[in-house]
Amino acid sequence: MLFDIHSDLFMDVDNRRAGGSRSAISENHSERLKEGGVTGMFAPLFINPYQKEELLHKKARSMFLNMSAELNDNRQIVAVAKCAQDFLDAAQEGKLALMLGSEGLCYIGEEIALIEVFYQLGMREVSLTWNEDNALASGAKGDPGRGLTQAGAALVRRVEELGMILDVSHINEKSFWDIAKIVKEPIMASHSNSYTLCPHPRNLKDDQLAFIREIGGVVGLNAYPEFVQQEQPLWNMERLVDHMDYMIEKMGIDHVALGFDFADYMDEEDAHLSDFYSARHIPKLLEIFRRRGYTQADLDKITHENILRVIRARMG
Repeated sequence: MLFDIHSDLFMDVDNRRAGGSRSAISENHSERLKEGGVTGMFAPLFINPYQKEELLHKKARSMFLNMSAELNDNRQIVAVAKCAQDFLDAAQEGKLALMLGSEGLCYIGEEIALIEVFYQLGMREVSLTWNEDNALASGAKGDPGRGLTQAGAALVRRVEELGMILDVSHINEKSFWDIAKIVKEPIMASHSNSYTLCPHPRNLKDDQLAFIREIGGVVGLNAYPEFVQQEQPLWNMERLVDHMDYMIEKMGIDHVALGFDFADYMDEEDAHLSDFYSARHIPKLLEIFRRRGYTQADLDKITHENILRVIRARMG
């Protein structure tokens, strides 16, 4: 089994269904995922926060409706996962398991009771912000002196009570440490790399990696080039694996995963590593791991066992 713990799948689904598609997953994603060996993904909804409020809510409505319709139209090949066993069952049935969530919550304001609605809809992972300052927290590109708000702290507590997984990939340092004072259960940074190797505000410093290790969480390796290497000529798979080597050195093999953040359906050239921008390339990445001395037991932890442990800890 192999899980990608961060995919913007439903952003592409929303765009394609708006253009008339009724099976974007089967028509545009299934083949490449099978080639890469991907059996499960975390697929949160993403609504760009940098737009007018009326457009924000319109987009959120579209995303929810198209997600629901796509899941219904692809139910023969896709299963919604709400616990660890669901991922295992889907793999046995040859289906792609998707854990639903929300990448940022800009569209709810301070109405944190909506997290209960999202839970009933099947969402099991959530992050508070996507880079921006909002009513809950501050993101990686927000005010560095602003952190978790009172509403944000209440939502973090409720997320933990519900058994959802809190994702801290997009928050700023102050929000991270404000959250660290509250949480008692494992968290994840679904798609982040090492700040030491690439000093980008979306990456994690050594003390943040240490906290995630101590609380039993995981960090997912991110293939988006901006978070891999600042000098473009060095954007490649080998440098990506350097990040995994480093995070394992700091955290141990039990606290890393894969959160590729692939955007191969986008036209932007800078959204891709030169040699690793699709699930189709995952087998080549695994070969690099093997050449660097990773055993099959190590790869099993990285590809699925570590995140399954976190899922079991949070929701069974």
